[in-house]
Amino acid sequence: MGLIAQDDGGFFPHPIFMMLIMLAFYFIVMRPAREEKKRRTVLDGLKKNDRVVTSSGIKAIVASVNREKNEAVLTIDKSTKAQMTVTLDSIGHIVVDEKKKVDENKKVDEKKKVETE
Repeated sequence: MGLIAQDDGGFFPHPIFMMLIMLAFYFIVMRPAREEKKRRTVLDGLKKNDRVVTSSGIKAIVASVNREKNEAVLTIDKSTKAQMTVTLDSIGHIVVDEKKKVDENKKVDEKKKVETE
């Protein structure tokens, strides 16, 4: 009539628990590391005259990049030449102009065409 404790054979009695643990590990550890690596690659390609948006939402143009000091000088207003210095980590993303992107794709296509001939 009383309840009898049953031994299920360990801490993780079902393989589904192990799969849930591995899934949680992926989303907590592996995925953020991959995103950070991708972001770091984009920031390594940062150069003068790139349009950027900082993590606080300020839109600016890169005036110079100093990788040793981990900082960039951004031009905020062209008319007054207002500039500010920020760390590279505070740059949210690089804005890509569609026209510039199309022009670059055309150049790549032309190079491929010349190489195949």
